[in-house]
This record gives sequence, structure tokens and C-alpha cells, in this order.
Amino acid sequence: MTLKKTTRTRFTRYLSKNFRDDYTTLQIYSRDMSDLPKVVKLFVGNLPDGVIQVRNTEDMQKIYEIANETRVPITQRGGGTAGFGGCVPYKKGVVVDTKGLESHFLVDPLELTVTTSPSIVFSDLQRQLNLEGFSLCSYPSSFHSATVGGWIAHGGYGIGSIQYGGANEQISALEVVLPNGEIKRYTEFDDISLFVGSHGTLGTITEVVLKIKFDIPLKHQGCTFDSPSELLKGLEQLSKINPFSVWFLNPDHVTSFNEVFGYNLP
Repeated sequence: MTLKKTTRTRFTRYLSKNFRDDYTTLQIYSRDMSDLPKVVKLFVGNLPDGVIQVRNTEDMQKIYEIANETRVPITQRGGGTAGFGGCVPYKKGVVVDTKGLESHFLVDPLELTVTTSPSIVFSDLQRQLNLEGFSLCSYPSSFHSATVGGWIAHGGYGIGSIQYGGANEQISALEVVLPNGEIKRYTEFDDISLFVGSHGTLGTITEVVLKIKFDIPLKHQGCTFDSPSELLKGLEQLSKINPFSVWFLNPDHVTSFNEVFGYNLP
């Protein structure tokens, strides 16, 4: 699909500063961090017709209005770090980049929640929480570049999920712009799970209320195993203490870590 001139004009009229369709931008937004298999590239990885960097809910409402009237496909994108092609355009159309959504941050120390923008990167959110004595319960291993909204839309798990669960269990409330342009707020007593793992197909997340915890120092321990069977026995024992996170390194990983970072891991 290629944008009709009238459709492009409508997008640029209302979102002129945030609409891009130069070749370099389209190339960047035609993929995520992964190199997809050739057979998958037959179905995804097409150049989009345009990229829109949204700033607020009003932008998103206008995008949905134009897209619904012109039948232009929308593909939503956070940090693009998942590596599974969820933010890669399938039928061209427009990629909506949510990283530019207006940022905000508010901690409720009584409810142990933080209200924030889905565009915030996890490492930035964690840094702000730590300054106030709090911490995220769970976050992706790509937290230096992954956005909160992208992780939720992907339905991710990560560091801390053994104790606190994945994205679905971290949410206290969501504000969402639905495809009909309606702005709705959902709490954990509603069916929030509809939007977790939906990859933006059911609406655009514009605000997130996450559960947090007090920032208690973690103890890091390491151990080695001589065989996969010994590793499994070790994991069975670890499960009894419900660890915050377990990180597995095979011999090749250990060798690479030692070479790159100058470690002396066994």
C-alpha cells in the first residue's frame, strides 16, 4: 500500500512536524533490533509509507481518525528492542513511534505505585525511583533501551519476574486511546490483560500506573555446574527460596565476558 496524496496531506496538515517519509527514516522503521529469518521477511519488514512520532493523546486521536477514514494500517512501536517483529510493518501503512509521548513521573508512596508515560525507558524510570527509595518489581533485560509501553504491549517477562510476575502483574492502571478515538482508563479490576501482549492492535497506551517496591539491596551469588543435570538439580534447590532472578551463562558466554570485560569468571 502507498499513501494516497490526499491522505499524506491530511497527516502532514495535522502532524507536520512529526510526520516523516524520507527513505532513511522508512528504512530505520522497517525493522526492529533483530535480523528476521528470510521466510519471515516475506511477510513483514516492508518499508512503511510514513512514520509519525506522537507527542500526546490528541495526536493519537487524530491518527486514528485519519486511519479509520482512509483504511491506512497502523503499526505501533516503542523502543523496538523485542526482536520478534511485533513493531515491524506488515502491510506498509504508517508506523506510530510512541517514544516521544509527553513524559511524566509521580510516585504514590502509600499505594506503592508510580504513574508514568509509556515512552519512558526502564533504566531512566528505575533511576528516578531509586532516588526516592523505591524500585521496579520487574523489568526486561533490555531495560537500558526498552520502553514501559513497549514491554506491556509485548507482554514481556524479565528480571524479577520469578518473584513478581511479568508485565501483566506489574500494572495497576492503564490509560488507552482506543481505535475509535475514545480515551479510556482501566484499573487492575478491569480486564487489563486484553492490552498486555496485544502489540498495539487494540489501542495505544498513553499512561501507565506500575506497582513498585522499596529499594532493598539485592545479594548476588554465583555458582558453577559441571553438567546440565547438575544445573537442573541446582535450580530445583533455588526454587525453594524463590530468587529475584536467575541468570544462566553457558561456557561460551563466560569466555566472551572474560575477554571483553577482563573478568576472571570460572
